[in-house]
Amino acid sequence: MPTSLLTPGKLLVLPSGATSHGWHSIEAFIRCPKEHQLASVRGIEPLSLEMRMPFAVGILLHAARAQWLNDGGKGDLWKKAIIEAEKREKRFPVNARDVAELTFAEYVRHWSVRPRFQVLAVEYELKPRGLAKNAPEWAQRGARLDSIERDPQTGEIWAGEAKSTQQGPTKVHDNYLLHGQVLLQMALWGEEETKLFGPLAGLLLDVIKKHPEPKCYDRIKLRTADATHALEWFKRDMKGWLLQSQMVDWSSKPERRPQCVRQYGACDFRDLCLGGKKHANQYVMRDGRRLTDWKPTAEEPTPPWE
Repeated sequence: MPTSLLTPGKLLVLPSGATSHGWHSIEAFIRCPKEHQLASVRGIEPLSLEMRMPFAVGILLHAARAQWLNDGGKGDLWKKAIIEAEKREKRFPVNARDVAELTFAEYVRHWSVRPRFQVLAVEYELKPRGLAKNAPEWAQRGARLDSIERDPQTGEIWAGEAKSTQQGPTKVHDNYLLHGQVLLQMALWGEEETKLFGPLAGLLLDVIKKHPEPKCYDRIKLRTADATHALEWFKRDMKGWLLQSQMVDWSSKPERRPQCVRQYGACDFRDLCLGGKKHANQYVMRDGRRLTDWKPTAEEPTPPWE
């Protein structure tokens, strides 16, 4: 039998933010190299008092789901997990917790009366490793799996990936069928995980439609065997993306890709790319400095809005 890493009844303290070597650390570069430079190299952030509601609710739902699955689908410690997750984050909208609690209550209602897979681990970390043998440290990637589960009928091992959304399962399937996050998780499953749990059959997309009309659906199976061709070019191209991203410094001029409207709204830097210095008062540096207070230095010779 595969190993179980659960600790039922223990309040989980989950890592905050995205995995440092995960998909989100390279996603912006692939989407728009200029976005990568502005966010990761120059450390620019919008001058905003609140996190976007979809992101905030998503963080809280992940915490609730991990706790409930860890507890064997029993009890309501997940409510405390939401409260604790809210305390660890900044700039949450005032009603994010209420939305998360109402939404996850539907998740509990839905799955409490339906067959579920056997949960073996939650928030399992795939430690940074190369996608090819002898990969240098800069080319290593990692990931965090929302859950690892066993199908009791077939014995197959699946990685559960929670997707909180306002969309239905068909749209979620289309969005993630060939998505970098999914491919990276498949590519990183290695000998250590196979020894602990078994070979990975694929990913389960656990779709949670959010309040005001929360709803859950049958989980969507994305099989690793169906992605064999995609994984070959993904591993090859990932090395190129990472190498190119290493070449972006403060004063380099990476290309802009004007595809600025995203699933949850516009790119954070759309106004800066549109108006440059004229819109600099809408942004700050990661250390709290306003962009309008920028002065050239040896490390920062180029205006941050250029």
